[in-house]
Amino acid sequence: MNNQLYIGCDGGVFKSNDVTVSDSPIFVESNFGYNTTQFYGIGISTTGKVNGGTQDNSTFLVGPNSTLGLNQFGGDGFDTDISAVSDLAQFATSQNGPLGRSFDGGSSFNGFYDAELNTLLQDGASNFPFINVVRLFENTNDPFSEQIMKFVANEDTIPSGTTITVLTNNLNQPVEHVLEDTLFIRPQITLPQEVITETEDSLITLIYAFDEIDYSSEDFSFTETIEIGITEVTVTLPNDNIVIDESTLEGIVTVTVQFTEDIEVATIEDVTLFNVPDTLEIIDPYTSLFATYTYDGIYVTRQALDGNTTPDWTKVVSGNFNVNAIEFSLDGNHMYLASSNGNVTRISGFHNFWGDEDVAELTQTRIFNTNGPAMGIGIDPNNSNRIAVAVAGYGGSGKVWITDVATTATQTNGTEFFDNIWFSQGQDFAGMPCYDVIITDNQATGDDVIMVGTEFGVWATNDLSDNNSWEQCSNNLGNVPVFDIKQQYRGPQQFIENPTNTGIVYIGTHGMGIWRSGGVVNVEELTGTGITSDDKNLLIFPNPASDLVNVEVNLNEGKRLSLDIYNISGQLVFTEDLGFVSNGNQIATVYIGSLNSGNYIMNVKGEGYSETGKLLVK
Repeated sequence: MNNQLYIGCDGGVFKSNDVTVSDSPIFVESNFGYNTTQFYGIGISTTGKVNGGTQDNSTFLVGPNSTLGLNQFGGDGFDTDISAVSDLAQFATSQNGPLGRSFDGGSSFNGFYDAELNTLLQDGASNFPFINVVRLFENTNDPFSEQIMKFVANEDTIPSGTTITVLTNNLNQPVEHVLEDTLFIRPQITLPQEVITETEDSLITLIYAFDEIDYSSEDFSFTETIEIGITEVTVTLPNDNIVIDESTLEGIVTVTVQFTEDIEVATIEDVTLFNVPDTLEIIDPYTSLFATYTYDGIYVTRQALDGNTTPDWTKVVSGNFNVNAIEFSLDGNHMYLASSNGNVTRISGFHNFWGDEDVAELTQTRIFNTNGPAMGIGIDPNNSNRIAVAVAGYGGSGKVWITDVATTATQTNGTEFFDNIWFSQGQDFAGMPCYDVIITDNQATGDDVIMVGTEFGVWATNDLSDNNSWEQCSNNLGNVPVFDIKQQYRGPQQFIENPTNTGIVYIGTHGMGIWRSGGVVNVEELTGTGITSDDKNLLIFPNPASDLVNVEVNLNEGKRLSLDIYNISGQLVFTEDLGFVSNGNQIATVYIGSLNSGNYIMNVKGEGYSETGKLLVK
């Protein structure tokens, strides 16, 4: 009509006014507040913040109590991630390789590739897939850590038994450490004069004297480069016990150096250093891995969360794996790759991986192969050996598989280490593509709930028998493709003192935005609530809970609220005054450590307001 044509696409609605009079009609955006959000991937935090990458509409960040998205990263958005320790650290990607890192909560991003990856990026899109695939792994108490935190003495004397604070390499988190030995600022260190004429393979001894010291013995370390003609020799003193002569108050450490080539004659003058502080090295418990996929291979860094350095990246496996998803095992020792050729590949040995020199120790094993592209991998948050795989493609069956031997399965060209738990061939929906899968953290009920993002919403089962019984659990969502599904399973732990969304499941849909549930208790309760919806007025999470529970209410107007908890016999067993609560979505954290394990009914009430929900205490 009137030469006008409207077109709906991944960018929304566009209109042209000259389609019948021009060979090259001009289209203009006509969204007027309408937003198309086709998410490829999402990242979740422990505070309720979520970010995600969309087709043609960049990457967005959504707050825990907001329905508005902050535009973070331009272009087409794909995989994203947020640190579990601090939601200030975020990651975003766009088409054909760009990867951004933020330490200010997503307000600004900067690249953090090293020279090798930057060269691949600058050489063109042929080195990176259109859909960027990345994954962050964090371990807040890594028993295999080889990372070092350093503390430099900042007082003349710091006695043994003193509690000092050092900072982790990742995100500068404070760690308290009790000194086993006294630290000093050394008032004076004299390096001796030497006249040396040596040849290849000869040995010399250098003696370092420490004068005017008023202590009897102490650990000490020091590094000095000594110029000997055309040759430089670096002498490193080990942490050694320096015994001080009580009569002369002098201490001596002797170091022997072996030369591997001829050197010229040179004279070393005495060098005196003043006020040299002791440096203490402590193992850093907080480690991380960050992986990205290129056509050249999979690159990994341990420094993605270290804002004090440009990360070193290592190519851990070579070749084009056609990767759709990357996941790490619970302990970080194994990385799994889901590929378009139907493979799931396990890369093992990351406990001992700290740089290029350790690549040879990694092993590569194909543990699964099937017809159809492997799209998503779900790791059981309570069992490192257990993973599930989602398979796409229309027709057939075998779309969801599970194994209990993921870390030990050997090389295969088939599926013998996995069980097919999807609809049987011939059943309705058996041929429906599946894009992602999670095994939920649901220990309290004993159910193994598997949730799958499919072409037609979210489906779930707690029946892993041959019955293959699945239920659609996307009541408000509809039959929209779900490309990414994640559960925030972390409870309180070192550096994560008070997670606010433990148990909540998030999904990224390809057309309907990001949605969340109120936690997973059983299949009947998997009835997702959209982040863009305000029709649920009471959320209780984590659920089940132990010491702390979060209660989220949605008020049209502010009012004073109280909270009552009843046991299954109807007896009032707990009450708390929540005080005045402002309008909108508000969260209160309540201590329930006095309650015994069991099922309860929670009632939040105020003037003209009353909402009730079920609570399970574990």
